[in-house]
Amino acid sequence: LIQRWDPSITRDAILHWFDVMLPDGWIPREHFIGGESRQGIDPGRWAQLPYHANPPSLLLALETLIESGEASRPYLQCLYPRLVTWLKWFKRSQRSHALHSYRWSGRVQSEDGVWRTVASGMSDYPRSNASSPKQDRHVDLLAWMAVMHRVVAKVATEIGENASDHRAHQDTLVRHLDAVHWDEQIQMYADRGLHTYKDRSTRDDFVRHFGYVSLFPLLLQLTSPGYRTNRIIQIMSEERHLLSRAGLRSLSPTSPFLSEDNVYGTQDDYWRGKVWVNVNYLALQALYKRYKAGSAAATELYGKLRSSLISNMLLQYTTTGHLFEQYHDRDGHGLKHRPFTGWSAMVLLIMAEQY
Repeated sequence: LIQRWDPSITRDAILHWFDVMLPDGWIPREHFIGGESRQGIDPGRWAQLPYHANPPSLLLALETLIESGEASRPYLQCLYPRLVTWLKWFKRSQRSHALHSYRWSGRVQSEDGVWRTVASGMSDYPRSNASSPKQDRHVDLLAWMAVMHRVVAKVATEIGENASDHRAHQDTLVRHLDAVHWDEQIQMYADRGLHTYKDRSTRDDFVRHFGYVSLFPLLLQLTSPGYRTNRIIQIMSEERHLLSRAGLRSLSPTSPFLSEDNVYGTQDDYWRGKVWVNVNYLALQALYKRYKAGSAAATELYGKLRSSLISNMLLQYTTTGHLFEQYHDRDGHGLKHRPFTGWSAMVLLIMAEQY
């Protein structure tokens, strides 16, 4: 949003984030200096561990700068070695036991029994009900890894470096998404992980929910038009699953087997059904730029989703005078922090159809 107004601010912000990167490639999740900024941060988040990651969403802003011609060659030459170091850190610190597989490190089980994956950015989204560095394989992180290679390849091309290895790695990871994370039983992408059952037995299996995590190969524009993409669009379009009056909900209230999903709306209920504008922006961007052409279903979903999101946010703003951190998927009411002009302000780009 900021770079549509002044790209130099975005370029400067990206450089500042890479300036706080440690020599091994770790970038902290939270960054605050001095007592005033600390007052707004939960003290439990002050200490950060240098093997915990965070979604590399900075690269989406950088990719837009490149595509719009707002990233000069000297600027990209300055960034390139840091990007490579960051990518290597991700591949080293977040790798899973299986080939070309990745897992968010630092999953913890709280006293109430909920496994939280804070590093993913979606802390209470339901993953496997146990955790193992060998069995955890997270589909959203694998999609992010493919995007990292995609963007580093674009930077390399712009500055005259060899980009072929990064393109090859991107293609390999996209094929791995289909081979390992596509669950034929439910016809959807899914995490793989260790499950513990009531008889205390354990098994490595798919984590079967319909929600944001399942959508990441499409959200990040990695899937090709075809039956997998068509199936994702179908689930996104169904009101019993993800389409709500306020936008795409983070978790379907209906399980892939058409019974009630028993974790919908439970525990923290942060990423268990509520609507987040940033993820809806990624969905609309993907539909608009990659999937709408030649697809009546994608075109219809784009129109419905955009209209629902804008209409509800306008209603809530005129009623309360605020933008909110998230929105209720059933009644549309704004929830959590307000006023929240972070990612929820991206509704302006959605209204202008600037993706």
